[in-house]
Amino acid sequence: MFRPAHAAFSHSFQPCCAAAIKAIKGTLVTGLMLGLAACGGGGGGSGSFDSGGAPSSPPPASVTPIYALGNGSGSTYQDGVINASQNTLLAGESATLRVNVVTTNRNNEPPTEAQTVTFSSICASSGRAAFGTVTPVSNGLYSVQYTNNGCDGADTVTATLGANNDTATVSMTMVGPQVLTVSFVSSTHDQLSLAGIGGNESTELTFKVAGPQGVPITGKQVNFSINTAVGGASILTGRESGVTDQAGLVRTVLNSGTVAGPVSVLAVHQESGKQGSSSDIIISTGVPVANRFSMSYQPFNPVGAWNTDGITVNITIIASDVFGNNPTDGTRVSFIAPESGNVQNSCQLVDGTCTVTWRSTAPRPADMRLEVIAYTDGAENFVDRNGNSLYDAADGPVIDLGEPYADQNENNAYDIGEFFFDTNRNGVRDTGNGQWDGPCLRNVNATAVCTGNSTVSVFETITIVMPTDFARIRALGNFPAPGTPIALTSGTPILLSGLILADTNTNADALGSNPLPFGTTITFTVQGSGVAVQGISNYTVPNALGPIGPLGVTLATLPVSGDPVPPSLLMTIEVPGRAAQQYSWPITIQ
Repeated sequence: MFRPAHAAFSHSFQPCCAAAIKAIKGTLVTGLMLGLAACGGGGGGSGSFDSGGAPSSPPPASVTPIYALGNGSGSTYQDGVINASQNTLLAGESATLRVNVVTTNRNNEPPTEAQTVTFSSICASSGRAAFGTVTPVSNGLYSVQYTNNGCDGADTVTATLGANNDTATVSMTMVGPQVLTVSFVSSTHDQLSLAGIGGNESTELTFKVAGPQGVPITGKQVNFSINTAVGGASILTGRESGVTDQAGLVRTVLNSGTVAGPVSVLAVHQESGKQGSSSDIIISTGVPVANRFSMSYQPFNPVGAWNTDGITVNITIIASDVFGNNPTDGTRVSFIAPESGNVQNSCQLVDGTCTVTWRSTAPRPADMRLEVIAYTDGAENFVDRNGNSLYDAADGPVIDLGEPYADQNENNAYDIGEFFFDTNRNGVRDTGNGQWDGPCLRNVNATAVCTGNSTVSVFETITIVMPTDFARIRALGNFPAPGTPIALTSGTPILLSGLILADTNTNADALGSNPLPFGTTITFTVQGSGVAVQGISNYTVPNALGPIGPLGVTLATLPVSGDPVPPSLLMTIEVPGRAAQQYSWPITIQ
């Protein structure tokens, strides 16, 4: 690019000449001279060019400056060049880049005014390199630190002058970091359904290629394979390899096969041989099976639920398919509490489990016992005589399921009038159909029998008791009635046993009576002198659907000194948060 070293013109044509110089910047000298002549600057005026093209006198201070960008100043100025402390940068290394702003129509001297200089590059635009803060070193000299953050290959850095968009460049060789690791990052699905039965049959897996200090490496080819060819699991066609993106990430897709079990994907960096393996992707039916649909809860017998709204019980489902693996995440489990209370209508399985909350509320049944049903679409279990994990003609009897129901009288059978979930909306509670109901696995194994329904409601029912806060002795065993003396022989311990405690709701006696509330404590102590309790003296009511007991206590005589105090046995019952209740028995010593 041609820039005039200096020029002098009369004030009558200076503005025109400055405009002409900017317009023909970078053209041949003859073009410049023609532009000057067109402005009326040829021969007339106070300044003129000599035969060598140099001005006859220094330019007046009022000449409009023309700026350019390059390296150095004065006679050593190199136009359009950035000075670099080094032109090859390893990953993590930095170079100092310097550039000068000069005034071309003032002998390439630095400008007296501050200028704006910016830097850019291909690697920096992709985030694989970075510029520091542009710093003015002296008049017209600007410096910046340029760092290789993982770029690999040729790179051009461009400096741009804000005053007129003039530019300077330097070529850099960027050496990418050494590949140190290939690591598994994530998968969109950790479990896949067997091919051909629906559900999630593919998953995208992400790996990361990194160098020192975990710096991501861009543009590297990675090849993918799986650890087994059994059952047809495979990498999606066209995704057997990939190239890392700006974050060092590369992705592939795994398709399920027709054999259940774990599959992992191996990612190998082609150049270095570095490799990483995914966590296991489980290939399974993804369908809950009846005998692996488990329902648990806590507590069975919550304190205060009999007369207080909002007392809670947590209900948890753990479900598995026929292989003992998790059903598909997002499988919905529904809940019904037809007799009493409020329960969330559903939850979605994640890693095979989910939890809802039941809350006490009206109406309350007279016996203060209620059922909660949980159900979901799944498969019936069967006796797998040939061990191929699917139902075929060689297999034994099916555990045939009818429609879900609430066993309100707790006799383990459906009775007319009990609530049931009418899945087929025919108005009656249907029993099993005599066939195996579940997903057809004929695509997995041609011998699979698919004569039943493709799905069935698998369910579980729990009983929650809302006990009163008051205790009742349901059976005494060899305890005398409270208030009746207990006779002891001096020196001979006595074991009293067979005591059974229930709550005070007699409406539940047909079902064996209700328990005391969860966490209730029963403590035996002796008041007075000459007698002590030996062994166990404390009991706590656990999760229970029936009374606690039989309870017992051992009494033994003691030597007495001083004035004796008549002894008595005291049983203290404390329901959490409630006042204590007591029963007592006087003791006589023979």
